[in-house]
Amino acid sequence: MTTRDLSPEYQAPFYPAVQYLESALEPEIAEYAFLRASALNGCRVCTATHRRNSRGLGFPEVKITAIEHWTEHRAEFEDKEIALLEFTDAVTTLEGREAAVPDELWARMEDHYGKDGTRNLLVAIITINVFNRFGIAAQMDPAKVEGASEFDLAQ
Repeated sequence: MTTRDLSPEYQAPFYPAVQYLESALEPEIAEYAFLRASALNGCRVCTATHRRNSRGLGFPEVKITAIEHWTEHRAEFEDKEIALLEFTDAVTTLEGREAAVPDELWARMEDHYGKDGTRNLLVAIITINVFNRFGIAAQMDPAKVEGASEFDLAQ
């Protein structure tokens, strides 16, 4: 993998969103969205980063893998978690464009996370999608993720 030079200054305009999310969301909830979107987009550097972060929050590796491939592990999740994973998929893929996030899914999100929580999770999903695009377009090297384990770097 060739890494293209992309100094942090080019990502800096997006850091305020990251700082906002640190105070607006529980880290464990945010990691569900970060892990799933990064895996769905195929961003290896973001996947490695969020596997590492999730392990730091106490997520076992089996849980991390289940989140990344949740549709194969649906029975392992509570309704609240399923809503968030479905929401992450819908916002990340935007299939059907305007109808990508159906009213029923939005309503379930608000039931589980409230209005503010749903909107904060939307910001989180959009933000990780931005960073996924940086990682993929710049071909960022996941081996450079500080503190990453073999598990974090596995494809």
